[in-house]
Amino acid sequence: MLVDVSKAAVDCSKVIVDPLLGTKSLEKVSLRMSNAVPLDENDLYILFKEFEDVFLFEKDTNKELWRVSMQGEAQCGIIGLVEEWALAGGELLIVWRDDEPQILDDPELRWIHDLRQVGDYEVEILIDPWSSQSAIWRLDIKSLSKSKMRDFKDYEDKEYTEKVIW
Repeated sequence: MLVDVSKAAVDCSKVIVDPLLGTKSLEKVSLRMSNAVPLDENDLYILFKEFEDVFLFEKDTNKELWRVSMQGEAQCGIIGLVEEWALAGGELLIVWRDDEPQILDDPELRWIHDLRQVGDYEVEILIDPWSSQSAIWRLDIKSLSKSKMRDFKDYEDKEYTEKVIW
């Protein structure tokens, strides 16, 4: 089912998460998704970014399931192939699992450039390829445990490019 959300107006609850205080609140909002950019899509969901917000949209019900505000824009996103989780990365990592979004504010997982799924509940995370902290990390979605796979220096001292081969 193809959904055109470019002109849709949706009443929803906006989840506002303060990563420093660990607080979460709901705010009723009506939104127009004209600035929404899809990060990933499958048969059931579309994961969007809209400026500093990231949200998951359910196609069948034409409904926004959750929305999280973060500092900066998300650079990438992925919906798990088992359709039980989703991630969005940028300055921080947003994890949606067990029907709840949360922000992982981990200093080693900041400035995420790209994500790729490597198992039903495992992803690899590419940290800013142009920084001195550039690395590839593996994250287990169920336990949220991470392990560093390796440093990634292939793009250090090179010009920016949208497509990074990793």
